[in-house]
Amino acid sequence: MKIKNIALFAIALVTSATTALADDNTPEQVKAAKEFKVEGIDLTATLESIRAKWPSLVYVEKESNKKIGLAYYRVDKTTNTDGLDFAFLDGKLMSIFVWYFPARIDKMGGASILAEKIVARIGKADNAKKEDDKSFSATWRFVEAGRYFIFEGNKERSILTIMDIAVSEKMTEKQKATAETGF
Repeated sequence: MKIKNIALFAIALVTSATTALADDNTPEQVKAAKEFKVEGIDLTATLESIRAKWPSLVYVEKESNKKIGLAYYRVDKTTNTDGLDFAFLDGKLMSIFVWYFPARIDKMGGASILAEKIVARIGKADNAKKEDDKSFSATWRFVEAGRYFIFEGNKERSILTIMDIAVSEKMTEKQKATAETGF
């Protein structure tokens, strides 16, 4: 489950979306976004609380970047997912990546069921795009809640990303400050 490129793409989306667009979500949607949990875990969770829930949690060195304080952790197969990844920046949970693979998706009745459940919880997506019958993406932005959601899928997997906007913006600043561009 390679997530580094997805995370960087998602962070770029967050930064541009939060500065360019107004927030027009209902108070109920903002509350639902702020309190959104996956398997009982939300973006206020600590590494210790996640490790207590899933002792099999492992540190993913190849996705981490000690230079900027970014640490990735992974747990394979939970009760309702095919895996969860957690990205921490300076010890604060920045993102939760929720993975679903074809067998589980098919058992649920398709990726559209996942999308419907997300919409039922936090409202209609701000942006949605269907590439073809087997590929799609949708985004939700909740500036007041400090949250950003991305749901994307294809024939190989579906992934829901929940991000803390403020922590993501801090990571972007750290990346800018430490970028090695050769000039």
